[in-house]
Amino acid sequence: MIAEKGVKRVGTAVSQEKGCLVTVCGKINAMGGFIPPFCIFPRVNTQPLWEEVLPIGSKAEGHAKASGWMTGDNFLNYLKHFHKYARPSKELPVLLLLDNHASHVSLAVINYCKENDIVLLSFPPHCSHELQPLDKTVYGPLKTFFNAAADKWMRNPSNAGKVMTIHNIPILIAEAFPKAFTPTNIIAGFESTGIQPLNRVRIPEHRYLPSYVSDRPEPAESAMELQQPEPSCSTHTPDESTAIISPHVIRPFAKAAPRSKTSKKKVTSQVLTLTPVKRLLEESAAAKSKNKAEKSQPRCKKSIFPVNTQHHESESDSETSDPNMELDDSDSDLLPSDLEPQEREDGEIENLTAQQLDEGDYVLVKFDSKKISKYYIGKVESVESADNTVDCMFLNRKPTKEGQFLFAFPEHLDASEVSFEDILCKLAPPTSGGTMRTGDIFTFQSSFINSFQFPIM
Repeated sequence: MIAEKGVKRVGTAVSQEKGCLVTVCGKINAMGGFIPPFCIFPRVNTQPLWEEVLPIGSKAEGHAKASGWMTGDNFLNYLKHFHKYARPSKELPVLLLLDNHASHVSLAVINYCKENDIVLLSFPPHCSHELQPLDKTVYGPLKTFFNAAADKWMRNPSNAGKVMTIHNIPILIAEAFPKAFTPTNIIAGFESTGIQPLNRVRIPEHRYLPSYVSDRPEPAESAMELQQPEPSCSTHTPDESTAIISPHVIRPFAKAAPRSKTSKKKVTSQVLTLTPVKRLLEESAAAKSKNKAEKSQPRCKKSIFPVNTQHHESESDSETSDPNMELDDSDSDLLPSDLEPQEREDGEIENLTAQQLDEGDYVLVKFDSKKISKYYIGKVESVESADNTVDCMFLNRKPTKEGQFLFAFPEHLDASEVSFEDILCKLAPPTSGGTMRTGDIFTFQSSFINSFQFPIM
């Protein structure tokens, strides 16, 4: 290094590129041994050269989301990597200590562990900084040696003018990993946490003090329990030789306000591979899939025709007693007269029957809300005669030109089940464009357009 004599601060070369996240998952045992690292790169596909550069036996993997974070799929693949080296069996199962990260507590992970004799035991929440041996004595040196290796790479004259990329990360990990994962560091990690040898009082009480301020009772408990004890008025004074006065007695710590009600579930230290925990996960997964299925059901949200809201609002006061809004004379004027509707003499539309509808027919469907009615054009996909329902795939109106209504199926198909009572009429088949660009755009007859007394938008 060359610098001016007497200068206290000397600059150094650093990479100008924004960093990327690479997750290194390591596993150690109380005897001082370790398993080759499992690295997750922010790439969909990894390079075979990366595994050749990493420590022997290492695994490099990406993910479809290409984020670099640990996911449930990545952790399941890591367990297969772990099983390859740990070799658990019925006679000698393996106890795996880990935190409560969402990727560790998935149904697929627990099923794999139960089938392969791996017992998962999770740490209590917010305690990994005191109970995780890797966090105590291994990952700190790993980051130090990794940064030193990165600085060495950037100061190398042969790398002058070069930018450090993700392809250099495996080389730096290979240099830093053996220096950090030593038997001395690993054994010290288990001793400092009190796991091996077992020491229940290894963590001193003052380490729990930061949580005292926010250690609050649940909402069901009385708020009076939060009040500090009043000073005693007793004249009795203990023996000064044996009495120990804590600063907390003189000036108590402030306490946070009572908790508000929350839907967040409490998490505790538990054996994740037990059957009750698995059953709870199965119920939670079933509930999530049910909610997802309900939300993914297609719904008709947009009206293809502007509706005269003032007309319906004026009639809502006189027709509030009838929840099923039927067509009156003004509604019947909106219907085409030459497109096969079934009309009676009083002008109302008769409900179509299953015999009058076939798959591939186009129908006009009316959806009533509290104040307005919306109209949609749908293509019949199937007819259920027993239930008097029809499955329809609805079209969206496209921007119009020269007084035409153009329709097309949306990119995300909009389907719904409607009853025969909601079908106003059966439409004549539309015409489509003759080119590849306009082949998916449908145009209905002009008489259909003229039957609706609305401005073309």
